[in-house]
Amino acid sequence: FFTTKQEGTGLGLAMVYGIVEQHRGFISVESELGRGSTFHLYLPLADAAISAERRERRTSPAAGTETLLVAEDEPLLRDLLAIGLSDLGYRVITADNGEQALAAFRQHREEVAVAILDVVMPQLGGTEVFRQMRELRPDLRVVFASGYAPDGEDVREALSAEGVAFIAKPVRVETLAAKVREILDRGAPVGPLA
Repeated sequence: FFTTKQEGTGLGLAMVYGIVEQHRGFISVESELGRGSTFHLYLPLADAAISAERRERRTSPAAGTETLLVAEDEPLLRDLLAIGLSDLGYRVITADNGEQALAAFRQHREEVAVAILDVVMPQLGGTEVFRQMRELRPDLRVVFASGYAPDGEDVREALSAEGVAFIAKPVRVETLAAKVREILDRGAPVGPLA
């Protein structure tokens, strides 16, 4: 894992690889003993075809107009999710830590249809944010996202609650949107993503 922050684990090479692969790119690595490593990320250029693809996605079964709260401490991933979900028609509110997620939820508690919570965040972790959100609104739907297996008593307990799902990172926006749509449309307990 790599990070420039004082705390946290960083984005992680697995996460970077997943994001680059989702965008049909590739990574080249140069490494020299005592001099360090250089990672070159290659992504395809966007063209007019992207606009048609976005229009098609907006009418996909995973599209919606509901308000989603995305709490993710990695700025790149948070922005990618927000843009992708917005392209599908959702209204997206973002937060970069647990405290901000709670503040945003308190402000928009009746509007938020689904909260997408990173399990590991600064200040307050996803399961504690979930617990406090559910005290304010017991019917809130939640998707936990993590690059780690859902482990720990607090995570297992949260995942056993009604209207809660888990999705492993890295995740494609389309996969996350499908899970969000499933939770909203089913209106019943949702199991982990297969």
